[in-house]
Amino acid sequence: MEATTTITSKLEMIVTEQSAEQIPEPYHGMKVSEDDYWAFYYDYPDRCFEWCEGKLEELGVSDLLTLRVYKWFLFLLQAYLDSFPVAEIINLETGFRLRNRSIRKPDLGVIHQDNPVQMKGLDKSYSGIFDMCIEALSDSTPEDEERDTIRKYQEYAAAMVKEYYILHDSLARCAFYRLGINKKYVPIDDSDGIIRSTVLPGFQFRLMDLVKKPPLIKLIHDPAYQHFVMLDYQKALREKNEAVQEKDAVVQEKNEAVQEKDAAILREQAAVLKAEYERQRAEAAEAELARLKALLVK
Repeated sequence: MEATTTITSKLEMIVTEQSAEQIPEPYHGMKVSEDDYWAFYYDYPDRCFEWCEGKLEELGVSDLLTLRVYKWFLFLLQAYLDSFPVAEIINLETGFRLRNRSIRKPDLGVIHQDNPVQMKGLDKSYSGIFDMCIEALSDSTPEDEERDTIRKYQEYAAAMVKEYYILHDSLARCAFYRLGINKKYVPIDDSDGIIRSTVLPGFQFRLMDLVKKPPLIKLIHDPAYQHFVMLDYQKALREKNEAVQEKDAVVQEKNEAVQEKDAAILREQAAVLKAEYERQRAEAAEAELARLKALLVK
């Protein structure tokens, strides 16, 4: 929204021109208008607030294990988009306005290139609806967990966010949804242990890899990933292997030529030996015949 472009300047006004009584320091649950949220609290220094039902909601935090899952997922998603740049990842606490007038900041938002609303270079908020939202589950308090698993689940579905992923270090607490035909979220089929996106065709991952978090370099040998992970590296690796094989073929051809030459020499030597043997045998037979004739004459 246009109001967010003046956030920095208005925050400076808080310090230089406004008193604490006029622009109070924010706290969780504080009532503020939407205009004041965008102007003063959307980009508040060192703290992250969403806005819902006219109140500020300070975002909770995820534990380190969950952040590792989030980091691995982000690397995998970026690897897909490096190979197929069909969407943009937004992950800088960028807010978007939902139809119930709440303003949410998903940990990751994905804007597909077919989305009619795209972000521009200087935008600090998103005026459209993300095609995919990903949250690293915040479970510092029951309220934080309920916000991700129930309230945002309902809000994102109502806003027509096509896919919603909740990540956690425990698979039992992960969840992956897509909009069904009734415009409500349904769990993504994972009967074979793989989550497949429809927003990003071809993007998929094994659920157990959220636990194992294998390096991307190892995924190029896995059929679930090799069609999108590090394609340039795979191509370079194939070309290197082909070059090695071609070099080996040349060496093999040279070796075979040397072996053929050696074999020809051996055959020539064998022929010479055979000819010499046949000559000597013929001479011996001729000498024996002459000896026998001499005996008959006597």
